[in-house]
Amino acid sequence: MKYETLFDVKTLFAAAALLCPAWICAETAPADAPEQPAACAPDCAACAEAEKPAQPKDTVLAVPACDVSAALAVPAPAFADVKNLDGKVFDAEAALRLPIPDADKLAFVPAIVQDGFFAPQDAAAPAEGEPATLRVYRFFVTPSAYVKAKLKVKTPQRCEVYVNGAKVADKLSAQESAEKAETAEAELSLEVARCEILVKTLVAAGDKATPALSAEIVTSKAPDKVAIAFPKASDKRPLTIADVNEGERVVGGAISPNGKYVMNTFSELKADESVRWRIEVRALASGKVVFRADGADYAWMPQGARIYRRKVALGRASYVAIDVATGVETTLAEDLPHDNHGYTWLPDESGFIVSKTEKWVAPTDNFTRVLNIADRSGAFRNRTYLYLYKFADGVMRPLTAGTKSTSLNSVSPDGKSILFSTNDVDYSRPEYSRNSLYKLDLDTMKLDALVVDDSYDSFAQFSPDGKKALLVGSPNALGGVGRNVPEGMTANSYDKQAFILDLATKEVDPITRDFDPSVAAARWAGDGRIYLTVEDKDRKSVYAYNPASRKFTKIAVPAEAVYGFSVSTNPKEFVPVATALGQGSLVPPKAYVVDLKKNAAREYLSSLDDVVSEAAMPTERPWNFVSSAGVEITGQYFLPTDFDPNKKYPMIVYYYGGTSPTTRGFGSHYSYPLWAANGYVVYVLQPTGTTGFGQEFSAGHVNAWGRRTSDDIIEGVKKFCAEHPFVNEKKIGCIGASYGGFMTMYLQTRTDIFAAAVAHAGISDITSYWGEGYWGAVYNAVAAAGSFPWKNREIFVEQSPLFSADKIKTPILLCHGQADTNVPVGESIQMFAALKILGKPVELVTFKAEDHILSGYGRRTQWMKSHLAWFDRWLKDDSDWWNALYPDTQKNW
Repeated sequence: MKYETLFDVKTLFAAAALLCPAWICAETAPADAPEQPAACAPDCAACAEAEKPAQPKDTVLAVPACDVSAALAVPAPAFADVKNLDGKVFDAEAALRLPIPDADKLAFVPAIVQDGFFAPQDAAAPAEGEPATLRVYRFFVTPSAYVKAKLKVKTPQRCEVYVNGAKVADKLSAQESAEKAETAEAELSLEVARCEILVKTLVAAGDKATPALSAEIVTSKAPDKVAIAFPKASDKRPLTIADVNEGERVVGGAISPNGKYVMNTFSELKADESVRWRIEVRALASGKVVFRADGADYAWMPQGARIYRRKVALGRASYVAIDVATGVETTLAEDLPHDNHGYTWLPDESGFIVSKTEKWVAPTDNFTRVLNIADRSGAFRNRTYLYLYKFADGVMRPLTAGTKSTSLNSVSPDGKSILFSTNDVDYSRPEYSRNSLYKLDLDTMKLDALVVDDSYDSFAQFSPDGKKALLVGSPNALGGVGRNVPEGMTANSYDKQAFILDLATKEVDPITRDFDPSVAAARWAGDGRIYLTVEDKDRKSVYAYNPASRKFTKIAVPAEAVYGFSVSTNPKEFVPVATALGQGSLVPPKAYVVDLKKNAAREYLSSLDDVVSEAAMPTERPWNFVSSAGVEITGQYFLPTDFDPNKKYPMIVYYYGGTSPTTRGFGSHYSYPLWAANGYVVYVLQPTGTTGFGQEFSAGHVNAWGRRTSDDIIEGVKKFCAEHPFVNEKKIGCIGASYGGFMTMYLQTRTDIFAAAVAHAGISDITSYWGEGYWGAVYNAVAAAGSFPWKNREIFVEQSPLFSADKIKTPILLCHGQADTNVPVGESIQMFAALKILGKPVELVTFKAEDHILSGYGRRTQWMKSHLAWFDRWLKDDSDWWNALYPDTQKNW
């Protein structure tokens, strides 16, 4: 019989594929099978095996060098062979469990290498009858990126393994030789930091093996993603988050009225969330510390060199004076009211001006009638009044009353009068807040209105002769006499100015009108000069102003950012000396003594000296450019500590833009050197609208809401990359907080040059922030002067990132404190919702009980790690750290 061929092979396989596509999958089909279909059978084992990702090969790194301590004898204690309450005798295991010695107190020497093992230079097999001995081996591991690894320690001795002081593994048996040594293993999660590994070994009676140890690090991470180094103890280590957050630093400095002593305040944030405060007083002539105490509630008395503190018990306060030269304490006053009371000394030390706050108590908890925008804060209805308290009669004499709160500004040098202010809210006028300044004669109670219903900043101080007053306020204060912007521009009210007010004639002298730096603090000193701490472009400086010559002199404090300056205001005891606190991006806080006659400063105190000596700091360089608008935009950049100009690096761009310059501070939550230590180039710039560069420059912030600022950032990043070929233009990230968080979101609607973005406490919808933030409307009264949601859609809608969320392509990490009153957490939530619906890469991390700035140690640490992990994920294509911080255990939710 003849059979006809009904199907060729390809047709047969095609038909079979209808029943089981696996028959013709790439793994099982004949060479002449038809083309593989788009989908294979769900249970195709061959395809499942073929689709498995190739397992990366482990990288095994032998520890190349190790130090070892001398042997520490552990003689058996009395009654060693008697069982304890747990039924155990003191044996080799008990000896091994003895606390590890303090490594800092051990004398380490390099171990020698024998047959692949480290051995002490005096290595020898234990002799019969010798007591047990402990040795500690030490080596360090430093990765270039976050990595999970396995530590393997091989030794014939019993051992315990410690990583950064925490025990991670042990081995309780001893072997007879190194060749037969067993291994102790531990899983490690290493961040970019120097990791100290200590191995405590025990040689007990009866052991046969000579002391020896080897160790290796095993990781599946590819070598192009992480480099693992084994530094020496003397090598510089990377800067860490702990370096930025922890450690005691000087935070305050005050010169004594007689100029002979300085009191410094120190704070130390600890890992358990506590803060330790202390003070010390030293003589300036000798530098010797003459007094120390815990706490921070100490201050100088108005005369001489006595400090005082307030002691509180059962709601009552007493005042104690301490002579710093002798340490003798004297009780000045007792049984004074304490709750919400502030005390300011009279110059002759005969009593106080007392500020007493009376809290408003709501009649019901069931509802609240909100009177105005400011009433939402909870303190608007409280009232503060002033009282005069003299030790001689012990009577609290009222100085102010009525419906308005009063704030003490200054006491006259002769103690006979005070300057105080009142505050009103008026939403019909620009800036909303209105202040009035009064002079009150304490004897006659004569009241003199000096400034009425104005926008000065509620700061005023008598001149040394009591005839004038120093005021600080916006350029628009006092009738706009300090305003200095071109016609058609609106002055930025955050660009603070200083004024001299003649108390008799009421004439105002705008002393900083033509002075570009913005005033942060001011003090009229006993030598007749006015000392101004200012935002000086991207630095913070101190200037002295001489009212007689009308000249400014920069005080020579050798710090990028001066954040404290103290000089005596007492003209009778004045000594031309001051103290200053300063820091820099790479320099922790320091304290200086300033000779005001010579205009020379010397350092007498520094913070975090161990960090400075141990940690490698990145290179910092200035970089400015001229924008297309013809304006110079200043900035700085930082290079990784192991920088190679022939390599390409990812870059992080940082900005604020909310009218203040970015901080040059070592302890900043946004730490440029920390980012550089993690392998990033860091570019920081001061865009248009920033204070400290002159009123015309800062006026660019008004009614812009990000447009000019973002132009500068985008142009600056492009020009920086063009001039610096070591930047990988495809791997640039950006980060900002508050207004800078808004800027992060807004930038992604305008450009695609960023590969990752981080926004902390950012504003996504200017309209909702305007109404819901406690200070939203008040801030917009400056940032959007004269503009409102109902009359400027261009700003409030078109420039709100939320309304352009569909334009965003960049992966964004949104961070926010759950208790943020400045920028409500809803600003991040609504952007998160929008990007989730749009299918864009976004993450939202909120922090319990945190307000606008994260203060809790643990939450702040998690927050800082999250930033770096996010950038690693998108700028280094390395998700390991992010996945370790936020394991995807709920992917099906």
